Amino acid sequence: MYNERAELGLGQLELDLNGLELYE
Repeated sequence: MYNERAELGLGQLELDLNGLELYE
């Protein structure tokens, strides 16, 4: 359960970073 949440968290961070790159 914890590992799944961690993976989702990392996935969200990656999406956020990709979004920032698009705005730069």
